[in-house]
Amino acid sequence: MIEKLLYATNFEKPSFVTLEGLLELCKLGLKEVVLLNITNFSEWEKLFSQHNINAKVLSEKEFSGSRILSIAERENASFIIAHLEKGQKRLLGSSTIKYLIKKSTIPVMIFPKVLTNKRWFEHIILATDWSPSSENALSYILNFKEIIKELDIVHIIDEKLTIRDLREIKDKLAKIRKVCLQQGLDAEFHLYAGKIDEEIIRAAKDYQGSAIVIGAPSKSGLREVFWGSPCYKVTEEAHIPVLVIPRTGG
Repeated sequence: MIEKLLYATNFEKPSFVTLEGLLELCKLGLKEVVLLNITNFSEWEKLFSQHNINAKVLSEKEFSGSRILSIAERENASFIIAHLEKGQKRLLGSSTIKYLIKKSTIPVMIFPKVLTNKRWFEHIILATDWSPSSENALSYILNFKEIIKELDIVHIIDEKLTIRDLREIKDKLAKIRKVCLQQGLDAEFHLYAGKIDEEIIRAAKDYQGSAIVIGAPSKSGLREVFWGSPCYKVTEEAHIPVLVIPRTGG
């Protein structure tokens, strides 16, 4: 599923938990890792070798979203991990993440500054709005069932609805849950109401998720207004990794 991965960081010394998490992906078929701007490779190389993972380091002076995507395409990577310092003090990191979310045609996982759990896919919070990218996110994450122990499906209501609307939403969530159960995943669904980004993060905390999975925003203007900003805010504010699945690809 993930044969070749690009790991990009602007931290001087990524944590050892990051390395352990990468090794967990061996269960998904990981064979090669390209490390962008890693300075302590000697500490990682031995463990990669022990797990039969080919690894190499690339150093780049230009560290931008377009450059990361260019390298991913050149290296034929099927998955990107971006562990970048974010926030007002590191505007470059924030703009890079936003670019990756908008432009990547392969899944991108955004890490928080502090990573504490090496089993990123142990307990997934799947945010859905039934858009094409959300449907693609569900299809993609089902391939991870070997390492997922729990899956919580979350839909956020951000407008007034009728009783009929609520029933239809619950029916849709129940259908998604049924698909997951048929695949052997322990899945439940939940409804939250409020601002989309805040409620997704709240759900992740309520159910102690290890990662959030979310569909990327559409490139169309209306959809960007509705979903693009919340998607980006989730990657900015979440305390756990956020996996963004593009509308197509992955």
